[in-house]
Amino acid sequence: MQHTVSKLCGALIFGGAILVTAGALGAERDISGDYAMKGKSLNSTGPGYAGNCTLKHDDKVYKVNCVNTGSGDKYVGKGIVRDQLFSLYLGEYLVVYRIEADGTLNGNWAHSSSDDYGEEILTPKK
Repeated sequence: MQHTVSKLCGALIFGGAILVTAGALGAERDISGDYAMKGKSLNSTGPGYAGNCTLKHDDKVYKVNCVNTGSGDKYVGKGIVRDQLFSLYLGEYLVVYRIEADGTLNGNWAHSSSDDYGEEILTPKK
């Protein structure tokens, strides 16, 4: 019984918190495709940004390529899907998105070497 419960839940106790994963519950949704990107820093009053991202499923991870169309900056990273979350590192950024029913990815990000953080939405291109 104990083996069955741990296999189904994949629960970990870490620092007093319980983290539950769905790794043993079945295949995750494939979110591969082209997305319109829109976001802003929540730590500054500067303008927001926009661009395009491509997500491509590659075995167990997603390869991600994004371009900020205003600045021309390019970002490359890798991510994973678990349940309704898509988490990735993208250049110097950690980004965690919630996967919405319509395929939109609503996320928050943090910069690795500064205090900057923000929010971002990836909208699937049809």
